[in-house]
Amino acid sequence: MAMSNLRYLATTTILGMVLSYALHQYHGEESFRSLDCSVYDKGKGLDTDGKPFQDMTTFYPYYLCEHVNPTTKLIHFIATFNALSLMGRSIIGQWQWAGLGLALVQGYGLAWYSHFMVEQNKPATWQYPWMSYKSDNKLFYQSLMGMHKLW
Repeated sequence: MAMSNLRYLATTTILGMVLSYALHQYHGEESFRSLDCSVYDKGKGLDTDGKPFQDMTTFYPYYLCEHVNPTTKLIHFIATFNALSLMGRSIIGQWQWAGLGLALVQGYGLAWYSHFMVEQNKPATWQYPWMSYKSDNKLFYQSLMGMHKLW
């Protein structure tokens, strides 16, 4: 019997938490990156020279500075893990538009919740949707490699 999308989402959320904790234990804390966030005006969405971002090279450090709380990064990690799982399930298994829609809604919903309730800032997605999307995926990959504190 096929698993419902919500049950699948609950399962991948638990798996994402277990994976992130296992990676934290595996990599340890010596590989974490630190960043000087004092060069950015929090929440302004502007480069160090006061202009809008034009590329990922300058945007990504700002993106990381908008995600300094490990809980925010953990929630983003889980949201991305869930979204990738739901999209993969729809591509590899039976095609489900509802699964793809849920991937986007829960991905952005969890991420925005973490910004409003944990980090208490405005999501960069609103100003820079494409660079923010790419940065979410880069944060996910770097978290898999143990470069960010999630716990």
